[in-house]
Amino acid sequence: MTSTLNQPDGVLEPEVEFLSRGELDAYHDEKLADLARHVYGRAPLVTELWDTAGVKPTDIKGRSDFQTKVPFVTKDMIRAYRAEHSLPFGGLECRDRTALNGVFTSSGTTGDATFFAEEWIEGWSPHWIGATRALYAAGVRPGDYILTGSSSMRGPSAQLAQLLGAVPIFVDVYTDGWPKVIEVIKQYRPTYMNLIGLSAVSLLDISRTMDVKELFSSFKAVGFAGEPLGLAMREKFRAWGIDLLTWSTAGDVALCFECPQHDGMHMWEDTGFFEVLDVETGEPVADGGIGELISTSLCNSIAPLVRYRTEDLVRVTRERCACGRTHMRQWPLGRLGDLMMVRGKPVTVSDIWGAVESVPETAAGVFQVVRTASQMDSLTIRVGYSPDTSSALDDMTDRVGKAVWSALGVETNLELMPIDQLLATSATGKIQRVVKA
Repeated sequence: MTSTLNQPDGVLEPEVEFLSRGELDAYHDEKLADLARHVYGRAPLVTELWDTAGVKPTDIKGRSDFQTKVPFVTKDMIRAYRAEHSLPFGGLECRDRTALNGVFTSSGTTGDATFFAEEWIEGWSPHWIGATRALYAAGVRPGDYILTGSSSMRGPSAQLAQLLGAVPIFVDVYTDGWPKVIEVIKQYRPTYMNLIGLSAVSLLDISRTMDVKELFSSFKAVGFAGEPLGLAMREKFRAWGIDLLTWSTAGDVALCFECPQHDGMHMWEDTGFFEVLDVETGEPVADGGIGELISTSLCNSIAPLVRYRTEDLVRVTRERCACGRTHMRQWPLGRLGDLMMVRGKPVTVSDIWGAVESVPETAAGVFQVVRTASQMDSLTIRVGYSPDTSSALDDMTDRVGKAVWSALGVETNLELMPIDQLLATSATGKIQRVVKA
């Protein structure tokens, strides 16, 4: 892949990051044909699915063949095959274990964690390259300190630091707690760290006794993942002088990050082929529409995902970003299983978010929807409020109810409780936004 553009400031790999749409399409045609030849006959689950569908590697000559002929792989298929055949990657294995560089996992919030093979290619990692490009754009440079934990979820992010030539410090909020992290920040003055879900909300408590703006004054950026972040919390971070880069997974193929433009998360299409399909018809969704993300690994020869149904609801665009980068961007909207029908009207977690955070006492956006059935006549929502409020509970409940009605036009049954009490119901580092009754 080549590009004639000169390298702008803050761009790590311009020859890749500024590829034209035509170059990306041609790249995908070539890589998908190569992938078909690689997985068939090697990956037992994929081979079994293709045989059932009557698909041969020679049938796949590019994107069109791939999208119309190749069957989907689901999480349940991978888990079932893993259990039945005692294969750690659920029948996606194409190479011997000696080719592995590591194993990382999903969070497991929708069931058992899914395990993914990690591969390094000539000194770079398809899994981490998106984060590396994003942090370089944010200003992280060789020699900078980065706080990084040792969690196995998505892999130890020390690799991210090492790809940039930065220095990892093995401490994070999730495993070590804020007191230790604050001590390390004061001593080493790092330039980057990650916050996941609940750890960002807990900064509100810290801000009552500490100058958060001063504490984070050495940071060039702070990553945030685990779920979308509401506008009110974004404004709070902005007031603290923190450049917050939200990130997510690009369909478990790689990581996708915001750039400094904060206009969607860049999904690096040299690492994966991404489709967005209508959840009812299965047809491709136009840019700006909402659909399920389908991902395919293009740079993982060990256990590649092939037309993998992520169960993620997203909105995407393929328009060039204001930063100049050309790869598609996504806005995660929730899980496919989180899409609710209330009196025949589709409702997502994102729809509720703005209403909850519009009330000052609940501006942290800590809430949970209790799903009572696939089709509901009203919404049951648990909402966390700030513990230092002096407002009456009935008054807060009334104002939150009116805000939700104004945003959605549906009836709600509200249960308000202190934020800490609601957060205690989530054990994965994320707020569990939709729970069963």
